[in-house]
Amino acid sequence: MFNSLFKNRGNLQRDDSTFNSKYLYISAFPKSGSSFISLVMADLLKIPIKNLIFSHYREQDLYEPKITEINDTLILSKHHTLATNPNIELFVKYQIKPIILIRNIPDVIISLRDHIAKTLIWPHFFVPKDFGEWENAKQYDFLIDLATPWYIFFYVSWTKAIQDKILVAKMINYNDFNTNSPQVIKETLEFYGFNFNLSSIEQSINNIKKMPRNLNRINKGEINRGQNLLSNLQIEKIKAYTKHYHDIDFSPIL
Repeated sequence: MFNSLFKNRGNLQRDDSTFNSKYLYISAFPKSGSSFISLVMADLLKIPIKNLIFSHYREQDLYEPKITEINDTLILSKHHTLATNPNIELFVKYQIKPIILIRNIPDVIISLRDHIAKTLIWPHFFVPKDFGEWENAKQYDFLIDLATPWYIFFYVSWTKAIQDKILVAKMINYNDFNTNSPQVIKETLEFYGFNFNLSSIEQSINNIKKMPRNLNRINKGEINRGQNLLSNLQIEKIKAYTKHYHDIDFSPIL
């Protein structure tokens, strides 16, 4: 079953035509700033953010009935979608050019811990009820064991899809966004054929920052928190998950 999600990709046809889709789509690492970035883009374009999945507990997969519900109004959608064949077929069929948002995994582990310690909920694995009472090191070990394989899965699937040129996509690193947010937003919008000056983008970023935190979903988002808070052994364990993929460059996420 696993192989069936990825085999026979030669049957998929990439569309390099001029962008004319009504869907703007961000497929992101969880805890990589996708909520904030999508809010800025939606604010600039004055378009709604819509779900193209069945539910947030199944947001690894597009849901075609949701896609076909969208009328001719331009929309933006952001989820944590894997580059499996069923998803790629829908991206190609509906001319959806995704932005792929990635982030350093050690930093993700810290942000993920901050989130899960408050909610005790995560769609990709079961969180023990006493997780919030554990020492930090034990929480990090838990997340490295259970979350890292999914992040590797996400990154490898999209890297392969882009390498194989079976769809049009743009990969963005959260570290670049953190360093120069207006420029990355500008380049992202240009990927979809929209041109905004940096001052307009900066104004929109400020608008979103003024929103309540439960709406703009801003967290610390600091660079190198993982390097500072994880042990050398924990970081090496994260890196060990990449050893099976000799043809993939993991430096953007390690």
